[in-house]
Amino acid sequence: MNLKAAIKTCMDERVTVCAMNDSLKSVAEKIVVNRAAACVVKDQGDVVGIITDTDVVDHIARGIDLDQAKAGELMTPGEVISKGLGPTFPFIQLSEDETIENALKVLTKGGIHHILIRGAGGKTVGIVSAVDLIRGALELYTELIIL
Repeated sequence: MNLKAAIKTCMDERVTVCAMNDSLKSVAEKIVVNRAAACVVKDQGDVVGIITDTDVVDHIARGIDLDQAKAGELMTPGEVISKGLGPTFPFIQLSEDETIENALKVLTKGGIHHILIRGAGGKTVGIVSAVDLIRGALELYTELIIL
C-alpha cells in the first residue's frame, strides 16, 4: 500500500456547494443529485463548514424540519490543520500535497469521514473521504504489484 502518495491522487474535484441559508431539504437534494457524500457550506464566497450525508440522515432521524432547518445551523465547522496554509479557517482541510497516510491519521484522530482539500493559493480544490483514501492507497498498491 502506498500511503506516501499525495491525497490529490484520490480526491474528488467535484465539490457540491450550498449557502448558509439553504434548507436541509435543499442540501439533501444537492447531495443526491450530485451523488456526493458531502456538501460544502459557503457564506459570501468563503467556505465555512460541511454537511455530510450522514449528518443529513442524523437530522432526519431526529425529526428536524427539512424545510425550516438551515445549513448554517447544522453544518460542522472545523479548522485547517496542515502546515503552511496561513491563517486558520473554520473548517477541516489539508493541502493537496499531504500524504494519504497523514489524511488517514487526521480522519482517525478527528473521528471524521471527509476532509476538504486546498490547492495552490489556498483555494478549495476538492474533497476526500475515508473510502477515497483507502481506495487510492489500494489502487496504487495494486498498480505496483501488476508492474
